[in-house]
Amino acid sequence: MTFCIEEKFLTFQQRNYQITHVETLLIFCNSKLQHSCHLVQQFRPAATPIAFSTASLTPASSISHQSDPAAPAPTTDPTPTTAPATPLIPFFAAADFVPSTHKMVALHSAFFMDGCCFSRFQDKPKLLKARNRPVRALAISSPKADGAIKVGILGASGYTGVELIRFIANHPYFGISLMTADRKAGQSIASVFPHLITRDLPDLVAVKDADFSSVDAVFCCLPHGTTQEIIKGLPSRLKIVDLSADFRLRDINDYNEWYGQPHKASELQKEAVYGLTEIYRNKIQSARLVANPGCYPTTILLPLVPLLKARLIGLQDILIVSNSGVSGAGRSAKEANLYTEVSEGIFSYGITRHRHVPEIEQELSDAANSKVTVSFTPTLMPMSRGMQSTINVRLAPGVSVVDLKQHLKGVYEKEEFVVVLPDDQAPHTKYVQGSNGCHINVFPDRIPGRAIIISVIDNLVKGASGQALQNLNLMMGIPENTGLSCMPLFP
Repeated sequence: MTFCIEEKFLTFQQRNYQITHVETLLIFCNSKLQHSCHLVQQFRPAATPIAFSTASLTPASSISHQSDPAAPAPTTDPTPTTAPATPLIPFFAAADFVPSTHKMVALHSAFFMDGCCFSRFQDKPKLLKARNRPVRALAISSPKADGAIKVGILGASGYTGVELIRFIANHPYFGISLMTADRKAGQSIASVFPHLITRDLPDLVAVKDADFSSVDAVFCCLPHGTTQEIIKGLPSRLKIVDLSADFRLRDINDYNEWYGQPHKASELQKEAVYGLTEIYRNKIQSARLVANPGCYPTTILLPLVPLLKARLIGLQDILIVSNSGVSGAGRSAKEANLYTEVSEGIFSYGITRHRHVPEIEQELSDAANSKVTVSFTPTLMPMSRGMQSTINVRLAPGVSVVDLKQHLKGVYEKEEFVVVLPDDQAPHTKYVQGSNGCHINVFPDRIPGRAIIISVIDNLVKGASGQALQNLNLMMGIPENTGLSCMPLFP
């Protein structure tokens, strides 16, 4: 088994942590490399600690073990083991941006970096566990990476931009080095969003004045139509996640028809990967440009794509009513979004011709390998954030509602962010608010042969910024849940 602990929580008393049957001890160290090597020897005297730096992998025997006044003398292990001779896996591409001063200690060919690095094992990343879990024994915190991967946010003054700031501020590997907002250029982000006053963030600049020389990746949170030429002009080395609709539709004619303007970056459109993370994870990992899905499509595609692929539901007669919080309309001043217009009432909009329809039908048709059409009615609700889709589908011959639910549970069983709820629990937007979660459940319809699927997300997180960060994590070779494992806000 493996035991892991951050150096600052170690009290030098092995009995305090009840460490038993330890095959691998990982100590997260920040600077006191010699001290940490000494601690490793205290727990496993016969093992050979390895000191890691981005420049090379150096045997601990080459490091001078000077006495540390704070460290007790090594204890004797009654059952010593010898670290295998197999060398550690060489550090991968992230070595380009990890400061050489950050080092770590590991045993037995498994290793885990400190807050500036990544986890990587001989086969797949593994969850580190300890057999006994006393209080704080596994309390591991990741120090800020000081911008190890430098990220730019284009359109940082909108709701999706500020949500990205919220998540990246606590991300162990990403640091914000550039933020743009044309109408607020020259201002501090705290003057736009006062709740960020305690954060040390760069001032806003106009896109035309942005310097991308020190940026590794970009989130583009600009309106559709303006994004194409901006992205076309960005350095080809950048990883890009576009939150607009400009690269979601693979058919240029569909874009021209539904968005009322010609597409100006058709070559990039062919290159873009649709960023529904749980469905297209493998393609996203190797992509340079990811088109982040719309919020409505996310709530609809996550339950329907697996069911259509398995041919468990009919291709036609898919009826969808989706309810959204007002933040989905953006932050710009609009009469329809005034409090007096929105409060104490609901209303539908984009009836029969909402721009998310071709995106939804494109992905459902790909899943079914046949043309799929839907009836889609979006409705604005008097709440700030949250989204619910109620989807009525026809069951395939011989298929039951139980079959639908069991299939979805199997598909998403190991997913952190998509949850199929138990029994007859109805999804509620409150239970995903502020998180990257999507809750789904399936119910029988009163009409025989039909089922009702309900799906909820936070439209600003899983429907926008959270999924965008999930995608960039994958693109940069980082575990996709990094920076996103926060609990929902409740009440």
